[in-house]
Order: sequence, then structure tokens, then C-alpha cells
Amino acid sequence: MMILKRTGLIKKALSLALFAALLFPQAALTAVLAANEGRTYSLPSVTTAEDFTANLSEMARNGRLARNDSLRSQAARLVNLIRDKNPKIPLLVTDDRGLSIEIVEQTALALSQQNNSNGQRDFDVLRFDTASAFSKYRSLAGSRNAFNSLINAQTNSRQLVVFVDDLTLFLDRDGLAPEISAANQNQSLRLIAAISLAAFQALSQNAEIRDRFTTIFADDSESNLSELSKSNKYNGYRGESISPDLKELLVSNPEKRLNLVLQAKDATSPELRRLLVLGGAKIIAKIGNDDTLIINAPVGLVSKLSSRGLLNYVSPDRQTLRAGHVETTTGASVSRSLQSPVRANDSQLDGSGIGIAILDSGLDQNHNGFKDSNGNSRIRASVNFTDGGSGDVFGHGTHVAGLAAGNSGIRGGAFRGIAPDANLISVKVLNDSGVGQTSWLLQGLDWVLQNSQRYNIRVVNLSLGTLAVDSWRNDPICVKVKELTDAGLVVIAAAGNLGRTSDGRKVYGSIHSPGISPYVITVGASNSYGSDNRADDSITTYSSRGPTRGFYTTASGRRVYDNIIKPDLVAPGNKLISHRSSQASLSANDERILSRQEGETENDAMMYQSGTSMSAPIVSGAAALLLEANPRLTPGMVRMLLQYSAQPIPGANPFEQGAGELNIEGAIRLALTLRKDVNFATASNGSTIVNAGISLPAPQSNFADSSFVWSQQIIAEYAFVHGNALVLQQQTVYRPGKKFSDGLLYFNGRMGLIASQYSGNLSLGTSINSSDGGALGSGQALFSTGVLIGDGVLIGDGVLIGDGVLIGDSQARGDGVLIGDSDGVLIGDGVLIGDGVLIGDGVLIGDSSINADGVLIGDGVLIGDGVLIGDGVLIGDGVLIGDGVLIGDGVLIGD
Repeated sequence: MMILKRTGLIKKALSLALFAALLFPQAALTAVLAANEGRTYSLPSVTTAEDFTANLSEMARNGRLARNDSLRSQAARLVNLIRDKNPKIPLLVTDDRGLSIEIVEQTALALSQQNNSNGQRDFDVLRFDTASAFSKYRSLAGSRNAFNSLINAQTNSRQLVVFVDDLTLFLDRDGLAPEISAANQNQSLRLIAAISLAAFQALSQNAEIRDRFTTIFADDSESNLSELSKSNKYNGYRGESISPDLKELLVSNPEKRLNLVLQAKDATSPELRRLLVLGGAKIIAKIGNDDTLIINAPVGLVSKLSSRGLLNYVSPDRQTLRAGHVETTTGASVSRSLQSPVRANDSQLDGSGIGIAILDSGLDQNHNGFKDSNGNSRIRASVNFTDGGSGDVFGHGTHVAGLAAGNSGIRGGAFRGIAPDANLISVKVLNDSGVGQTSWLLQGLDWVLQNSQRYNIRVVNLSLGTLAVDSWRNDPICVKVKELTDAGLVVIAAAGNLGRTSDGRKVYGSIHSPGISPYVITVGASNSYGSDNRADDSITTYSSRGPTRGFYTTASGRRVYDNIIKPDLVAPGNKLISHRSSQASLSANDERILSRQEGETENDAMMYQSGTSMSAPIVSGAAALLLEANPRLTPGMVRMLLQYSAQPIPGANPFEQGAGELNIEGAIRLALTLRKDVNFATASNGSTIVNAGISLPAPQSNFADSSFVWSQQIIAEYAFVHGNALVLQQQTVYRPGKKFSDGLLYFNGRMGLIASQYSGNLSLGTSINSSDGGALGSGQALFSTGVLIGDGVLIGDGVLIGDGVLIGDSQARGDGVLIGDSDGVLIGDGVLIGDGVLIGDGVLIGDSSINADGVLIGDGVLIGDGVLIGDGVLIGDGVLIGDGVLIGDGVLIGD
């Protein structure tokens, strides 16, 4: 095995000087790079490149790539450059990595169709996945060795097009890496590459390097080549077009009839309709103007539809389930009297004029808590998409709506909701048993989208969810939810109640869909123990924990997990008192019922309920107050205000609490400082958004006999962004259709902030810590480097440590790690559930394979042949999480 000096790694890395002017300073990153001097690492030999390669042409021939006409011009230009054998390398410049991949997929599709019309296959387009290569080898040299393996494995008779999806991996301070130069001189090979805008700007300073490329600006904001803005069709699907659970049924029971959610490329296609009829399918519904159909058909039919290239994605019509002192402990009561520093005569905040859509089991139309001060109903519309009757027989929706916007006057208004004068829109998607279907939810979401302006719906509450199997990119509910956020609606979802086993053990990786979506504000549950003072608040044991575990499958069969940090924040959810539906079938002595006092009628009834279903509407009510305070806020800005002002709960990590516990008082104080004369949906990056002459409030809150600091950070899927510039200045990532991770730059396995997406004076945090209650994510590091790498690939392709928890599909061990025998075994104080992963006192629900090579669990419990180094945790043959990250057989990243 070859041993190289760490100085070689530094020399091979992209020059920091190249990026210093464009990436924000990160002292920690600089220190780590400096510490690499003089160290050695082992360069693993590479025998196959299959794990890092996707044959896009093969996917096109098998009908697994969706046609996207909005990218036709970019694809056509690439086709021409490839066929003209121009010696310059086509370079796609975009901050949206998914967009560059989609353009090359469209190029492969176009070449495939041309090849078929010519009766030959003269081109094969392969994608080299740089993030996967780097996450396995943890070095530039190892990743480049993998690239060489790909090139050398091909025969000269094949005309190849190789797409390098992140060119930064192949940039040296002296120019292009020799691997790229050599490949480009190969007569039977054409290269395509992609790079971020910030990296391109740095690269362009070197004319010799710049002149070796033909530049194509892919982003609609940078070039008129892109027609994305002219198309409302979603184009972010990834991987195979058939969901994993359907693929299993294709093998075990292809004749079984199921209701399916079919996301077609063109729902009006005559060929699609003909095959549906011939296959015995029945069309149950079409979702609005989408190309999504709900059908009943034999499972075997989806294979034929997929092979003909007619599908974007198909999945089962999965079942959906529902996943007092509230005003005081959240700061809502204090916030009502807050005044704008520039508009002293503003009325108190109560959600007036803001519409909140409650997608649930319906509402009790007669409950007094849903009336205004004049006795008129605030329920502006009520629609039903279920197989049940109208009203709320189950009682869940009424309770949820009461927490968001109840206005009960009994007992001095003790049980009022957060936004008591907001309008309510009831969208029934759970039946009288509290159970729904994906298809009902999709129809309900589409109705909300179509009627949002009519009822001024600004907030959508989803206290429900379904099992997260598919990546958010393919999940039909997540795809639909993105449409709503693109339209400016704030969507808030419950995280789920799968945070513990039946005997009280922690479970990680159990967030529900649509809470797995980065466009949704996902809410976990905190426990206030019935007291207004927040000092004793904690995370409830049942609240679902992250990271998200939806996945897609690549052409080579590799699963790519989303692994997004969720929830986004937590709010009280334990034993909360809210409205009880008079239709709810509960016995008179049910312990959940709050006994009525003299003068109270059935239409004043209250009851206790617990769960993240109760936490979500509290945040929905808070969002309504923020939008009342400043109607110009985008969904991204609402998320920022809620996370920045949240209270970190000591002892909880980000997979449990996100940014922290909801603090309405702090969020409102921040919102009142923001300008109302700025269109935040189009404002330029870095522009001032705070009113002139106004200073930001001190980042702490004092109410209900509590005093605490704010988190002062936001979560960008795999990292944390810190700094008061988040509030002082506009960030491009706040625009509708954007997510916070769009501003992350993956720099040879590390991350930076993209200057076109984030303004200056911000820092990036990549450490997953158990909070000490302080700001900026401070606390005890659960793994010290905390580098979360592109495409949802974590350290070691999915190794995380938190409370002694291993979460992952570690490349060296397959899709997950099972400790012990096939029946599961207790390790330390933990427990194994089903086919999940157990480490310490935590549990992952997910796929697994037996690991016999040795795993170290907790504080020195060694299983097999693992080795404990320092105070870190060793997983398998050399993944050290603790004082450093040791990947493979000796590659140390960190200290």
C-alpha cells in the first residue's frame, strides 16, 4: 500500500488562496488544513468504480430518465459540443448541483434518442459521483484514483462521455489535476464538468485554466439559456422510478392490486392512457393541474410503465396518520403587546386576517372557540376529501385547530390558541377513524394551493404523516408541499411520535413524511411539565428524531439517504388542553376530558392530548403572528426567525431539538424590526432588511420567570449558519423555491458558504453537539468534525455518533450495521428494534446488514476486533468519531 505525505494532500487540494475571496473565512477549516502538514495517510487501492458511477445512457434506454423540455436548450448545446469534438471541456456553472445533474441526464436522453434513430449506440454518458468517492476515501488522491479506475476500466471501442459533477475535486493550485488533463486527451473520451458559481469566479482568475473550458451558465439567474423559470413542472426526481416497497411486491406478488400514486411525465399521454386501460388500471383521481394520477392497478403494471419511460415516480397510496398554559410558556401572550419600533400605533398581534389551513380530521363547526368576538364563525371554508362524513367525529383536527387559533373565553381565556383571531380553513384528509391516504392528502394540498389567495391562506398545518420511505425528492407529498412553499405558503408538519420503543429506548432516524422535506418546518415535541417557567423544559421521549432516512436508489443499486438534520425546532406537545369536538366519541369518564364548570356547554368542551401533532399547530399559530407583523415575509424568513430566536435545550442534540424550543416573543421582536417596504422574494443578496436607525434586540428573552439566550443560528440541512447578518441582511436562500442548503459549497469533502447565496459576516458550524443551553450550537461535541458531505452522504457514508448512536449505511458495511445476532441484542443500555441499527442508548429504524468486524459502543464497550482510541468511538475497521474522524485504514481527518 502506497504511503503519501499529508503535504501531498495539501498540495493536491484546491488552493485556499483561490477561494479566500469568495468563501467566507473559517478558522477551523484553516486550522485543520494546517494541522495536516507532515502527516501521512494510506492511499487505498481501487478495483472498481461502480460505487461512484451512474450510467445515464443506460438509464435513458431503460426509460428511467424523465424528459424535461425546460432544459432542452442546455442539453442541445452539450450534445453539439460533444459531437463536434471540441477540445475544450464543457463546464456547467451553477449553485444548484441537482440542476447540473439534470441537464446532463437530459443530454444523455437526447444522445440516446439520436443513437436509436441512427441504429447505433455511439455514446455512453457516465456520471462520476465525486461526493461518494470522497466520502469513501477521505482524500483527494484516493478519489482521483477512483476516477482513473473508471477511465481505465473502459474499452477504447466505446465512445464515452464522463460527467464530473464537482470539478473542485480536480483543481490544484497549479491548475487542472493531471487526471483530468490526461482524460481529456483520450480520443475516445469526452468530458463534461460542473462547478459552483463561487468556484468558477475563482477559477476564472487563472486565464490558462479558464481557456480550457466552454462555459455554460445553467442557473436561470445567471443565463438566458435556462428555461426553468418558464416551467412550473417539478424536475428534481432522483434515482429509480419505482419505490422500494413496490419493487419488493413486483417480485413477491405482481398480480396484487393496489391504489398507487403515479407521478407521470405526461398524464395526458395517449400511450400512458392506452397502457393503463390494457393493464386493467382504473383512474381514481387526478391531482389538480399536476401530472399525478391516483390509480388502482396490478402492481406488475408499473414495471411496464417504467420501462416505457412514462413515469417520474410511482409509489403506493400509503396510509397517513395523525401523528394549556401554551400562551404563557411560548411567549405568545407577551408578544401580543409588543410594538413595532417604527410603528408605535400598531394593534396587538392575534393573527387577524391570516388564513391557517388545517389538514386533519375536520373541525367542529359549532365550537365556541372558533368564533370571533361578535360570535361569528372564523372557519372560512370546509372541504372533505375522505370517505367519511363532514365534521370531526375523531376529534383530532378540532384539538389541533384550537392550539393554533382557538379563541375560547372560558376560564379567563386560559385555553386560547396562539393566533386567536386568525381565520381557519378546514381540509379533511383523515377519516372518522383518524386515518387517511396519501391521495386524500395530495388532493387536499392541491385544493389549498388553488384557493390560497381566495382565503389568504398563508400557513398550512400538517399534524399528520406517513412512513418515510422515498427520498423527499421523489416522495409525492414532499413534491406537492414544495409547490406550496414555492407559492409563498408556510408549511408546518409534525415530526412524528416514533422517538422511543415500547420500553422507553431512544429511536433515531424516524421523522415522518412530509416532515422529511427541507422545504417544510418540521416540529418536534418538548415537555413543559405544566409549568410556565421554561427552565425545566426537555424533549419528550416520544418525539421523532432525525436525521431523515428517506432514500433513492442509483442506477448501480446504491441507496442514497437524505440524512437531513431534523426537526427544525420543538414546541410544547405534552398533555396540552385544547378544544374537544362535540362529535368525538369519548366516554364521559375518559381521563383526557377536562371536566366542565358551571356555565360551560358542550360547545365549550376541552380535552388533553399529547404528541408532535399538538406541537405543530403552536408553531403554525406563531407563523401567523409573524406574517401579521410583516406580511412580506417569505417561508424561508419565517423559518429563519423561528430558528434564530429558539431556546437551545440543555442536553438535547440537533436530531432531537433542531435549533431549539419555540420562542414566539423573540421571533416577534425580530420580525418587528424588519422593513415592510421590501419585497423579500426578490431582494438582492446582502441588502439591508432592518428598518433604518433600528438596532437588533439583544439575543435573549425574559418572560414567565425565565431568562435564556437565543440559538442565533439556522439549520442548512447538513450544517448550521451563524451570525446576526441572518437578520440584518437579505439572504438569497430566503427566496421562495430556495432552501438553506442551496448556499452550501462542498469543497473537497468540506463545506463553505456561497457568496451569491449568503451575505458576509456569517460563519458555518459543522459540529453536532449536545447543547449546553448556550448560543451558536455550543455544547459537548458528539462527533468533533461534524462534516456532512453532499448528496446526503454523512461521514463514512452515514456514520453519526450522538448519545452513542450509530446511524448509517456505512460504505464499508453495506446499508446499515446490525450489532449482535439476527434477533437483536442489547448493547450497553440500548435495544435493537426490527432491522435497525443499535448503538448505546439509541436505535435507528432502517435497513441493516450484519457487521462482524467489530464495533465499539459507548464508553469503551468493545464488540469484536474494534479498537478504542482516545475518547473517540471506533466503528468497524477504522472509523473514529470523537477527537477526529478516522476513515478506512488510517486516513485521519481532524486532530
